[in-house]
Amino acid sequence: RGGALLLHLGADSADLTGETASSVVEILPVGGRLVLFDSRTILHEVRPHSREDVDRVAMTVWIGGAHSVQGLFRHCRTWWLPSFL
Repeated sequence: RGGALLLHLGADSADLTGETASSVVEILPVGGRLVLFDSRTILHEVRPHSREDVDRVAMTVWIGGAHSVQGLFRHCRTWWLPSFL
């Protein structure tokens, strides 16, 4: 099926392949699924997607300066929500 997100948990900070990970979590692509994680601290990869009959859309969002939940909400209200109103 392909397209899974792999999270290499416990990997050393210098590890670029996942060899030092204590475990690997595979998250399958399911419609309507939202996955949130700190990409700065968790080594991750997305496996190739090969089905031509299915569209695949991914959205990556970087929110600079949001070092707390309150900061995250402040950034979302300021930059993201007004574009939908």
